[in-house]
Amino acid sequence: MLRSVVFCRCLATLALALASPLLFLACGEEGPPSDIGLRITTVTPSPTSRPVLTPAGAVTPVLTPTPLPDVCPENRDPAGPDIMVVEEPQKNDVLTSPAHVRGWGAGIGFEDTGVRVAIYDASAGEPMTEVKAHPLSSEGRIRPSTLQAGDFAAPFAVDVAFTINVPQPGCVRVFEVSAANGNPVHVVQIPVLLEP
Repeated sequence: MLRSVVFCRCLATLALALASPLLFLACGEEGPPSDIGLRITTVTPSPTSRPVLTPAGAVTPVLTPTPLPDVCPENRDPAGPDIMVVEEPQKNDVLTSPAHVRGWGAGIGFEDTGVRVAIYDASAGEPMTEVKAHPLSSEGRIRPSTLQAGDFAAPFAVDVAFTINVPQPGCVRVFEVSAANGNPVHVVQIPVLLEP
């Protein structure tokens, strides 16, 4: 019997020893949680991107625009930048009607000769339109540094109307007309894209 009593007391002491921390936690003061007790924390992993493996020696292609077919007529007397400078349009520009064409000529102010501006479409051959651009006053304008300085250097500007039905390569041709035989001289040609 004595053994039973001792066993029961040991068991009660053990139960009390195990239960006291739980009672302490349940009856403790309110405040921030302590480090004692069981704490469950969930962590959601962030998505990670997988590295893209590129085989050794692989080359990433670089896209380059497809050059436009050159539909300009044969140029028998190309002008150097000391004789004629076309500032607008530039090579491969997209033009809609009316196209604005401007630049400078070294001798176009002599007797108000000016320049001719023609636009060619993809059918080639004859120009679809051609107009005369008279020389303008150079006052307040900056002459291109490559152009010959002289009394007859002058700027020009003109709007040229054209009609097409579909986008296509074209050519803007700026030139002077020879007083001797009427042929184009000092010719500058600019490949462009014409759009309706």
